[in-house]
Order: sequence, then structure tokens, then C-alpha cells
Amino acid sequence: MQTYYLLPFIHVLQYISFILSQLTNGFLIFQILTKTEKIIGSYKYLMLSFAICSSLYGWIDVLVQPLMHVKGPIYVVFMTSFLKTAPFIGKILVSTVVRLHSLSLLATQFLYRYFVLCRQSLLKYFENLKLLLIFIPGVISTFIWFQLAFWFACCTEEKAELLRNDLKSFYSENSSTIPLSGIMLFSKDSETGEKIWMGYDLTAAIGCGVIVVDHNFF
Repeated sequence: MQTYYLLPFIHVLQYISFILSQLTNGFLIFQILTKTEKIIGSYKYLMLSFAICSSLYGWIDVLVQPLMHVKGPIYVVFMTSFLKTAPFIGKILVSTVVRLHSLSLLATQFLYRYFVLCRQSLLKYFENLKLLLIFIPGVISTFIWFQLAFWFACCTEEKAELLRNDLKSFYSENSSTIPLSGIMLFSKDSETGEKIWMGYDLTAAIGCGVIVVDHNFF
């Protein structure tokens, strides 16, 4: 099936999603800044950070207009926006968009709620500017995830060759030039058919998996 006929429709949905995300997050930010009561305390700033990051993520998403594709042992996210002709910028944006920022911020919010409900004696360590301390785990995990996506899950000649026919026939894209980030678990020896496990990609997969499990723990 030639999926590229559906791309204009998909892009329209992405633009609608972007507009709605900006309107809803903008309204939420306005409500937080003007309507919240003092009794909410520092939680106000957690909600504000979540809304601002959601709005920024909407911008990144519409600049990337990402699509996902799976073929055998490889899973990729690639760019379809007008910026796909700028390889370096595209690589940075794709590596950013695959980082689910909400994962870190949700974990941070649940951690703060845990302190409110079960460890109120610890709240004094997160008052005023000290609240920034609670964001440290999320910032560290986001940094690590980005590095894994940028350096370890980057496009290689082997990935490009494996995806060449699919991306060309389904999306009318060139796998050698389009910015993408993906994990290829293994390749096969052309002579023996033996699986060759991809160390860098496995490192990225395991690292991202550990981050997800860690956040689910919180």
C-alpha cells in the first residue's frame, strides 16, 4: 500500500492537534497564573511546567511531523516536515521528539504528590527555588535518552539499506537522506543467515527501557 497518498491527511491532523494543544495549554497556563489559590503551594509550579513543556513539545512535533515504521528487527521514527532537507537540525529534532517528556514530568508530579500524602515532612526541602531539585531526575533521564537517540540509535548505512524499499514505496522518502532515529536489534549474515546483534542499538534499547521502568516505578 502506498501510504504517501495519506500524508497530506496525516499532516492536517498533526496541524489540528498542534493548534488544539496550544489553545488548551495556553488556557491552562492562564488559569494557573491567575486563578490558582495559595493553598496549592509549590504544586502550582509543577502544573505550570507541565503545561509549558506540553506546549513546547507541540511545536517540536509539528516541526518534525514524525512517522513511525517497523520492519523486522528495526523500528524507526522519521521526519516528514519541510525541515527534512536540513539533516543536522532534523537529527536533533527527531532525537528530541522521540523523548517522551511527559514521562519525566508525570513521574515528577507523582513524586511530589507522594510527598504531600505520605512524607509531608520532606516538603520543606522543596519550597520556593528548592522545588527545582525535584526536576533533577527528569532532567538527567531526558539528557540520557536524547544522547541514546542521537548517538546510539542514529541512522546507519545498514539501516538505510534495509529501509530503502519500504520508505520509498510507502512514503516516497529516501532513507539515505531523511532524518530518522531507530533501533535495529540485529542483522543477518548474508552467507550463513546467522543473527548479528547490534551493540549500539541494544544499548539504546536497554537504556531507554531502564528509564521507562524507572519512571513507572515512581
